[in-house]
Amino acid sequence: MIRTILRLLLLIAIIGAMAAVYYSNDPSCTVWYPKCVMYAITGYKCPGCGIQRLFFHVLHGDVVTGIRYNYFASLVLVYALVLISGYIVPIKGYTKFIREHLVNRYVAYSYLILYVVWWIIRNVLDI
Repeated sequence: MIRTILRLLLLIAIIGAMAAVYYSNDPSCTVWYPKCVMYAITGYKCPGCGIQRLFFHVLHGDVVTGIRYNYFASLVLVYALVLISGYIVPIKGYTKFIREHLVNRYVAYSYLILYVVWWIIRNVLDI
C-alpha cells in the first residue's frame, strides 16, 4: 500500500512539474523547447507535431484549440491516462480489465496502423 502511494505521489510530482513548465511557457514563442527535426528537414509534419502546443492550450483551459494541434495525440493521451490509472489504482477488477483488454498485441497493431494513417492524413490534408 505504501509503495502504491509513493508511486502515485511521484507521478503527481512529475506531472505537476511538467504542467508548471508548459503552463508558464508558450512553446510557439519559446526558443528552448525542442523543435520537430523531421518538419525542419522535410517540411512534413510527424505524427507528434503539435503535442507541446496541445499541452499548453489544454493547461490554459482552451481544450478545443489544443486538440486542433494534434487530434491523434489527444486520443493517445486519454488512452495513456486510462492505462496509467489501471496500474496505479489498486482496484483488482479494474487492473485486470486493463491488462486483459487494453494491453495486448491487437491494441498495439491497431495503434501502429492508426499512427501511420494519421501521419499520412495530416500531411495530405495539411492538418
